[in-house]
Amino acid sequence: MAAVQQDRPRSGDPGCDDAGPFGFDVLRAARQETATAAVAVILLPAKSRAAEIDTGFATGAQDYVVKPFSGVLHRVQGVLARVPG
Repeated sequence: MAAVQQDRPRSGDPGCDDAGPFGFDVLRAARQETATAAVAVILLPAKSRAAEIDTGFATGAQDYVVKPFSGVLHRVQGVLARVPG
């Protein structure tokens, strides 16, 4: 979280491998901070489960891309086009 606050990226994947709780915790924390609230987040988990996809979106992710990652560049570009900054 400190790196996100310092670097202020336009987008990121908070480490939701297998959509684990750690990544969702980072996303929740980012949404509560003024400096990181608008950062676009695209979750790229190793696996996908319907409940985790729902949690990802409910937590504030703009997209949730599951394997295979075909078309992921276009999805990232689409999210970045919708994010100010």
